[in-house]
Amino acid sequence: MKFHCAFGPNVHSNLVCVNDRFYCFTSGGVLFEFDPASRTLSHQAWDDVRFPEIHNNEWSYLPKELYLMEQKGELILMYTYGAEKPVMYKLVSSKWEEMSSTLDGLTIFASMYSSETRMDVLGMKNSVYFPKYGLRNNMQCVSYSYNDARYYPDQPERRLLCPVDSLWIDPPPFLRLFCM
Repeated sequence: MKFHCAFGPNVHSNLVCVNDRFYCFTSGGVLFEFDPASRTLSHQAWDDVRFPEIHNNEWSYLPKELYLMEQKGELILMYTYGAEKPVMYKLVSSKWEEMSSTLDGLTIFASMYSSETRMDVLGMKNSVYFPKYGLRNNMQCVSYSYNDARYYPDQPERRLLCPVDSLWIDPPPFLRLFCM
């Protein structure tokens, strides 16, 4: 069965699997949900979570990204553009709520293909790590600290956290001992 979505490659999030369903979010405020068991694709639009900066030609030179991720069965959405603070939302009871300014100890590792969240990572909590693309497709791994309310520039040792084609995988519990 084929499903076609007519949106460009830079205006939707990565694909996320939560509770046996797949999700993708668009910059127009639409969450797509695919249920493989029933082979159905549905969507829901929210007026309060739209990102006009993505479509505004005034800011066309600024890098803009949407990242969707899961934390304890809940969807989290992150939007970044330029040097602005990343905007974070959590889907709670079918409503997007802006997350607290500290992320409550959460650490996020985001990439184009997948994102991973962890709680209370020593020396990294309340931070977001993600690739940022500059001129001539120059990629850097930047972080934003919600504790310090600022971006930290690229550091060579951090580039391993943000490879361009990274795919974060959470191993099954019985394999975690071998992966540490």
